[in-house]
Amino acid sequence: MKRLRLEWVAVVLLVGCLALFPTTARASLEAVHLGYFDSVTGELTGEIYGSAPLLTPFQYFYCIEKDRTVSVPGDYFGQLLTLSSTAQQEAAWIMDKYAFSKNGQYDSLGKVGTEVAVQIAIWTVTNQAPAYNAIYASLFTAANAFINDALLNQSQWALIAANYRILDLYDKYGNQVQDQLVAVPIPSAVWLLGSGVIGLLAFRKRFSA
Repeated sequence: MKRLRLEWVAVVLLVGCLALFPTTARASLEAVHLGYFDSVTGELTGEIYGSAPLLTPFQYFYCIEKDRTVSVPGDYFGQLLTLSSTAQQEAAWIMDKYAFSKNGQYDSLGKVGTEVAVQIAIWTVTNQAPAYNAIYASLFTAANAFINDALLNQSQWALIAANYRILDLYDKYGNQVQDQLVAVPIPSAVWLLGSGVIGLLAFRKRFSA
């Protein structure tokens, strides 16, 4: 009975740590560098590439806030915020499943075309849809396909969104600029605790044998 209770305590600790991680936000601002971005027009943009100490050494971002702008290249300060709506969760799902940097090109759109289609989809599901441009009809068609796929997998939104954050950005004067959607790594502490739980279960099995 004691061994069983010990296992349940470990499992509860693991679940608690996993539950705590997605709700944690940075209170202090850290340096963020935005290096360059892809686009087909001034409005239809793709991934933004940059780096930040609070993330991995190199990252890619998608705009989550269309009514503000950000100059690229540029240096900023930012903090990570948890996703606050189901629309943002849907955007994270689309980014996770279709972003070029993670999944490669979609159909025959190529690198930039795939990125722009993902950005159109993200803006659309967050009620910021760009004006339709017939010249890039294939990109809008792909964006609609991404959105339809997301709707078919709505049960996955919250789980996928746990690995994404809003990068809340400010310039050197403290003015807020365009927020970005970004993937975040799972903390090593979570993996360490998970390894401990697995080891505990293995020890019990060996002890029982």
